[in-house]
Amino acid sequence: MEVIKWVQLMAVTVMAVMTSMQSCSAVDIQGFADSGACSGSGYTFPGIAQQVCTAMNVGSVLIRDLSSCQTGRAYRGGGCTTAVLSGNGPTVWCFTGGSFTGAAWFNGCRRRRLQAADDHVDDKCSSSAEPNGVHYTPDISTGSWIVKTPDAAQMLADLMAVDDAEKVNWLKAHGAYHVAGSHHVTMV
Repeated sequence: MEVIKWVQLMAVTVMAVMTSMQSCSAVDIQGFADSGACSGSGYTFPGIAQQVCTAMNVGSVLIRDLSSCQTGRAYRGGGCTTAVLSGNGPTVWCFTGGSFTGAAWFNGCRRRRLQAADDHVDDKCSSSAEPNGVHYTPDISTGSWIVKTPDAAQMLADLMAVDDAEKVNWLKAHGAYHVAGSHHVTMV
């Protein structure tokens, strides 16, 4: 009898740890000038926390690293005012169509939403963030080269002046790291 109770306790503990790890994970959000594809240069928000609006004026938005319990959204109308496109994990989402003013991600699991005191808390951004990096993504299948920087606006202006053929080397010289691409991208 004691062994059964111990096994049940361990199972509950493992589930609690797994749930907390999944709910604390971070997602990458990237913006692109191109309104028809998630490729080229732009701002990035590596490891952005949930319910944080990534304020940016872009043509397309890429949201990666969503788990099966997470939803990514793209907005128009200033910051994260009006949600116009959304997609659930586990996939990489590329929202196209232009005039996006922000993006964010939220926990979408019904169980977690029911545990919240206000069941609409997961639907709203709790804060806003400025870009904390820039990226160059030649093609979504090959991945992105990302540099974290406190002065993303200046670095993006400098990056845009570099010829596409030299952007990867330029970013590497500024401490860039590579995020693997995906052949499993949902374009909306």
